[in-house]
Amino acid sequence: MEKNCPNCENHCPVEELRCPEGKKYFGVEDKESEKGPAFDQMPETAEGKVIMALRRCGHYLHHNAGKGGNAADAPDSLLASLTEEEKQILAMLLEKCTKNL
Repeated sequence: MEKNCPNCENHCPVEELRCPEGKKYFGVEDKESEKGPAFDQMPETAEGKVIMALRRCGHYLHHNAGKGGNAADAPDSLLASLTEEEKQILAMLLEKCTKNL
């Protein structure tokens, strides 16, 4: 019997599965969905909405970057609905945010 999850690079122990894919793979009941308590507790403010959107994007990138061969595939599909100008603005805003880390 496998002792670690093969579904992502974390390879969590079966006793400490963190992702829904691992829980599904091992047949462990997942009481917290992808939008579990951490997401539900975000305030409905502009900041809360931004943080939730960033978390969803991060989750998507974490689980999809590199699938299908090219790591750039996931960002391309994530940003496909944005114009070049919007991508530049987003890059500038994220850069601004990360300077405060």
